[in-house]
Amino acid sequence: DSDLQQASRQPLTEDITATPALLFSGDGKRLAQHYQVIENQVIENEQDSVQQFTLLPYEDTAVFQSIRLSFRGEQPLTMAFTDHFDQQTTITFHQVQLNKPLAVTTFQWHKPADFDWLDE
Repeated sequence: DSDLQQASRQPLTEDITATPALLFSGDGKRLAQHYQVIENQVIENEQDSVQQFTLLPYEDTAVFQSIRLSFRGEQPLTMAFTDHFDQQTTITFHQVQLNKPLAVTTFQWHKPADFDWLDE
């Protein structure tokens, strides 16, 4: 919170229903343990083929009531989340580079000197 000059931090949870980025971990068995995976129709035309999936969590405590993913081949196109208030957030992926090596420093954040940490 920049107004209060505070930043909170907490360990990354391994809960796949609370951390949608873990959907891309490649662990299909784990995904099937937590979600009913429904393969929707494939949208095809002469030049394109898009496959869509809907994920419905088995747990009532999941953050989202559904997640919809679309892919062109192995490349993700969109990820849409619907929460328990029926609000939808859609993320559209552009210029995707699959399995590109990333430096550890890519994910390091340095808080400003005048900020306080709040550990959760």
